[in-house]
Amino acid sequence: IINLIGFICSQLDYYFPSTSNWYGFVSMTAFWVTLVLLFFYLCRLIERVKFVPWMLAEFVYCGVWATLYFTAAIAAAVKGRYQECLAAAAFFGFVAMILYGADAFFKYKGWKSGEPAQGERSVPSAGLGASNTVSPTSPNYPAY
Repeated sequence: IINLIGFICSQLDYYFPSTSNWYGFVSMTAFWVTLVLLFFYLCRLIERVKFVPWMLAEFVYCGVWATLYFTAAIAAAVKGRYQECLAAAAFFGFVAMILYGADAFFKYKGWKSGEPAQGERSVPSAGLGASNTVSPTSPNYPAY
């Protein structure tokens, strides 16, 4: 949402096209890549693609976009004294930078501690033996 609001604010500017275009590139690319990652999580593609270190990939992704948002927000803030829409875009850019930076920090901590990505879980093998069978009277039956 922050990406979209900042993009709309930056596109209202017509005096400084290079600043608004850079901000628009950063915000829209971050928006679409984040939507693709959300789609991967919703479709559980994270679980199926085991060769990608997802926690490390998300850490790098969030760190890169925090840095890019920093540059775009600084550029918008410099021109924001002439155009109020760029001042608003700078505000949302700094908010997005903080959010992506915080997420990068948490992803780094999770990567260092060996946590799996949020969508990853262990998938049982297809052949369930008699010991893995769950019935309503067994002690392993979930109580929810």
